[in-house]
Amino acid sequence: MKDVNISKPNVDITFYELLEMLWKGKVILICSVMFFLFLAFNYIKYSPQLWTSSAVITKPSYKEIIPLKMEVSTLYNVITNNDEINELNKLLSRDNVFDMYISSFSSFDNKKKFIENSQDFKKLKESNRNIYINKWVNKITIKPVLENGENTKKVIIEFQAGTAEKSNQYLVEYISLINNILKNNIKDDLMSFVNKNKGLLESKISTLNDQAIIKKKVLEKKNYYALEIAQNSQIEKPLENMGSKQLFSIDLGAKALYEKGEILKKIKDYSIFDSDISLYEAKLKAINTIKINTTEKVGFFTYLKSPEIPIKKDKPRTIFILILSILIGFAIGILLVMIKNRTSFTRILKEL
Repeated sequence: MKDVNISKPNVDITFYELLEMLWKGKVILICSVMFFLFLAFNYIKYSPQLWTSSAVITKPSYKEIIPLKMEVSTLYNVITNNDEINELNKLLSRDNVFDMYISSFSSFDNKKKFIENSQDFKKLKESNRNIYINKWVNKITIKPVLENGENTKKVIIEFQAGTAEKSNQYLVEYISLINNILKNNIKDDLMSFVNKNKGLLESKISTLNDQAIIKKKVLEKKNYYALEIAQNSQIEKPLENMGSKQLFSIDLGAKALYEKGEILKKIKDYSIFDSDISLYEAKLKAINTIKINTTEKVGFFTYLKSPEIPIKKDKPRTIFILILSILIGFAIGILLVMIKNRTSFTRILKEL
């Protein structure tokens, strides 16, 4: 206990001496801090700046998808196959349209297309283009918003550039480019779906027409034999009380059978033989009226936060760099003071 009481004043004295030594070397400390602050200010001034403009989007509302569904509403009246209807519903669903937008936004080819068409890129020499593209592709990012580790169907889209204004400008322009690309893609998908069903209807009509032609030929042949039998039997007029289930309808009489044969030869509308032909032709006529022209009115997402000019830059981190430079300058200053007064500092350490 006595040893502890005796040593405590010595610790206080040596600590006081250390502070006094640092106070006497305050000019060195200040100069060291100012030197590193000078370096920090120059680094902040001349190092490339990076700013990120961002937006938060989610899947489109029903209102934004309605123009697409209205454009192909005729298909719902034409298609009877449940699988086809489900495929169309999936294609036009909000989730699918939003997923297509995310995929298009993330596409390397789309990013490359945007960068190559930018005015800033066109100023570069050919030898630097690949490096430039790879550098800027990584500045266009998209990341999901997670809540409790689950996907919320919300994403953050970002574009990083050298100035706040450029980052916002590029993000808006890239969003517009993806909108146009997706409009064309969805238009092509819908037209492919329309053309597929159009082809199915044409194939069905062709098959039914072929079957109707066969029926017509059979009827013509049966009528020919019936006419020949009626003429040989000298049955000129229709017969009464003769069953209608005969193979050859000689009960019509030779005169009627002759006229029937002439009419059969003139028939070009095969729906007389199969009414389904008229039904499918009506569907084909309806499907031919479909024109995918309103994709300009379609929205592929809803903004939860619109793009805006950022107010805080990513790099360089000014406050962090200034605080770090002060700490480093202070630490180097202390070291210099200790080196200058190394004899006194060594004695203090021994006493501690």
